[in-house]
Amino acid sequence: MRRHERLAVGALLLLLVGMNLAVMSRTSETLDERFHVDYGRRLLAGHPERIAAFDSSKMPVSAANALPSVIADSLPAGLWKNRLGGLAAARLATVGAAALLALVVWAWARRLYGPVSGGVALFLCAFDPNLLAHSHLATTDVYTALGFTAAFWTAWRASRAAGLRPLFAHGAALGFAQLTKYFALLAYPLLAAIEAWRARRARRPLAPVAGRWALALAVSLVVVAAGFRFDRPLRAAATFEFWSKPFQRLAATPLLGALPIPLPAAYLEGLDMALDAERERPTYGRTYLLGRLHEKGVPGYYLIAALVKVPLPVLILGAVALAGYVARRRRFAFWDDEVYYLAPLAAFTLYLNFYYNAQIGIRHALIVFPFGYLLIAALFVEGWPEARRRRLALGALALWLVASFAAAYPYYIPYFNELLPDRKFGYRILSDSNVDWGQATGELRAWLAAHPEAVYAPQTPVAGRVVVSVNGLTGVVAGERFAWLRPLSPVDHVAYSYLVFEVSEPFAAAARARGAGVSP
Repeated sequence: MRRHERLAVGALLLLLVGMNLAVMSRTSETLDERFHVDYGRRLLAGHPERIAAFDSSKMPVSAANALPSVIADSLPAGLWKNRLGGLAAARLATVGAAALLALVVWAWARRLYGPVSGGVALFLCAFDPNLLAHSHLATTDVYTALGFTAAFWTAWRASRAAGLRPLFAHGAALGFAQLTKYFALLAYPLLAAIEAWRARRARRPLAPVAGRWALALAVSLVVVAAGFRFDRPLRAAATFEFWSKPFQRLAATPLLGALPIPLPAAYLEGLDMALDAERERPTYGRTYLLGRLHEKGVPGYYLIAALVKVPLPVLILGAVALAGYVARRRRFAFWDDEVYYLAPLAAFTLYLNFYYNAQIGIRHALIVFPFGYLLIAALFVEGWPEARRRRLALGALALWLVASFAAAYPYYIPYFNELLPDRKFGYRILSDSNVDWGQATGELRAWLAAHPEAVYAPQTPVAGRVVVSVNGLTGVVAGERFAWLRPLSPVDHVAYSYLVFEVSEPFAAAARARGAGVSP
């Protein structure tokens, strides 16, 4: 690698880390962070078992976020105890995971298509507002993106190399993915399908192929067991008190229910709870999209979210890259290379949009972003275009992306692209953790102190300056309590997560007369 490439890679990684640290200082504790860190602390203390409904999405990878506070517990009172015990220290592990994710994407794109492609992929990671929105939080979404990407990257590497070491690396990466989020289970059948199709196409016998990949599977299961501290293995399904209907049916089946399951009990408990939460939605609530609340998932939810949440230059490059790949597909080695990122890109996009009910924020779709960046990197397999017009067009798109990214500072969770010129109206399209995840409570306190005349979340309709959260206004967390405000347009915002309305006395009186504002 040449010196100027090393400098460029280092600069982009420093930018990614530096922006995370800068935004972190402006971001209040989000709604889920404490639960993730608490579960990590319990796991480090040797208690991975599930004890509450919210444990369904908590995974062993959160131990990395919890470790500083566990170390702080053993220190005497003082500066280091306070620093390590604080939220900022807990968030640093996620920042490191984001940097590692960017490195994996860069390395994969570079090996596939050369240094220019690697640089483009890394640039897209560094200026991804949705990645930055979650890569400084003590949650698991960025870890999941890292786990998925690493699992398919190492599978691609193992497919090109003999020996056992690449298979062990793939098994470790695949196991790590399972420790981040439960729908990482989908990687197993998808990878099996990829290898089976490759073997069939090459007319190779399936038995040796299956044997090689069985080793990776075994390694991944050992990683999963270790991640859950080898918690109560070999329990029969009939001995569990399952929440979800599929697991209840499994436990009630005479033969299957009596068989010992070679997985940690805490893993099965969490999988059962996650399946129940995703299907029955006791903790997720209703889906909000385009001004309406839905009891179940909406087909195409994440496609619509991506249309307004992904920077427009990236969407343009993605469309051009897809069209260019189809037009030049004979110049690529799909079954040797591209299948390892195009298959998960297509499969997970399909799953999230049409089979996944937990539609609460684009953060759940971060897993497909790295694969999209690899597709865009394929545009540059021959290096920079020679045509001056194309170079100018790429420069304009790069400047547009940087400008859009910079203009959002420091509010990246409520980021919307230029299809929505005024981001305070984002609530008309999306809500929940797309906009308001509790990350701006500090900004709200400061704003209310500077505007003592304002009324925050009034119990009944009142005149004057009224402030409500986006999730309260849309009904995600407050039902119809603030429906009386919806005919009005906000005149201001607080970090785009809280909306300010000017309410006249006649309007408030009419709302009171209708009985509006009564808590559900």
